[in-house]
Amino acid sequence: MNAMLCAQGGDGCQEVVRSSKIRKKESKRSKKERQRGKQKRKAKEKGKRDSATSRLTQLLVSDASRVDEADFSGLDIISPFPFNFETTEEL
Repeated sequence: MNAMLCAQGGDGCQEVVRSSKIRKKESKRSKKERQRGKQKRKAKEKGKRDSATSRLTQLLVSDASRVDEADFSGLDIISPFPFNFETTEEL
């Protein structure tokens, strides 16, 4: 159909060519937009991971400082293993 319009040399030929160029531009634009959106999502995910890691690090550091301040002198430490590693005897 397009070839027929172009062969006749009418206004329809120019219209068809113009619309196909517009479609190509739109598809290129959408591809760029998709790539940009993908990059934004990756950056957002990375930011979430980084902030979660920093929060976890802060919690661990604050917990470690509490452990340093704690007094464990009155506690008996119970081994989770049923034998003594130093003497290889069962407890």
